[in-house]
This record gives sequence, C-alpha cells and structure tokens, in this order.
Amino acid sequence: MISFFPLGGALEIGANSYYLDLFGTGIILDCGQHPQKTGFASLPDFSLLEGKPVDFVIISHAHQDHINSLPFLIKEFPYLQIIMTPQTRDIAELTLHNALNIMREQVGEQAAKLLFTHEELDMLTESIIALPYNKPYHLVGHKHRINEEIVVTLYDAGHILGSAMISLECAERRLLYTGDI
Repeated sequence: MISFFPLGGALEIGANSYYLDLFGTGIILDCGQHPQKTGFASLPDFSLLEGKPVDFVIISHAHQDHINSLPFLIKEFPYLQIIMTPQTRDIAELTLHNALNIMREQVGEQAAKLLFTHEELDMLTESIIALPYNKPYHLVGHKHRINEEIVVTLYDAGHILGSAMISLECAERRLLYTGDI
C-alpha cells in the first residue's frame, strides 16, 4: 500500500514538504518554509502526520523552501533519520542557523521559547546521513509491512550545489521526486 499527500507546498512555491507511506515506512520528502509567510504560519502542516508512521526525511536541496522547517519536524519526531547529499548538509549547517535567527525575530520573545537552540541545530546537522550521488541506500521503517527494503538513490538535479532527485524503489515500484530541476 502506498499513500502520498502534501504537508505544504501544493499548488504554490514554499513550504515544500510531502508525506509518502511506502508499505508502512513513512518518508517525508523535503521540509521547507514558505518564503512569503512569517513565523509559525510559514511551516508545513505537521499535524497531518498524526497517527502515521514517520521514519525518514530526505531533503532534495538547501533552499529555504525545501529545508528550513527541518528543525521543527525533528523537534516533533526526534528519532527520524535525515538523508541528503554531503553538499546539502554543508550548506544546511549555515542556512539553518541563519533561519533560526530570522524566526526568533519574527515570532517575538515569548514565542521564541518554542524554538530550538543553535546547539540543537548543531546536533541535528551532525546526525544527517550524507548520501553521495548514485549510491543506493536501504531503508526499512519501524512498521514496514513487506520483506523487501526500500532503496533510495540520489541523483544530481543540477539545480544548486548538492541538489538531488530522489529515487525510491520497492516491490517493483519506482518513484522519482525531482525537487527543483
């Protein structure tokens, strides 16, 4: 059984984030922030994940509309495995800290308590699985219902440094998420 739905970014640019359930393994594709909205209104709707398996998040590239909500997702689901290219990881180390500073200004002092710290961001980026292009990686979620593993492979999207198309294969099915190409 496969299901797919947007958490944000559907029919517009910004807050790109999509949920994919492949045979009981939950995968989030991108985790962006809407560039024309401020504060918490700029985030994808993570409440749609309630009761769903959520095991992995795979980031296509380091533009704000594809990565800036990642710390908020990890705050709700701290056990998620994060996958992206090494180049995207390196850019994320810089851009996520900048995004935190901007968000703190936007939400004000009182709501800033709901945010994360720069130290937490450092731990997040250290936990990233930096997967090079063209190297298959096997995924199995906690509630995976079939014997065959999911194979993820990242391919160069040519959009920005480190950008990747995400190929997911399992049970003779193949999905290609392009991000921005």
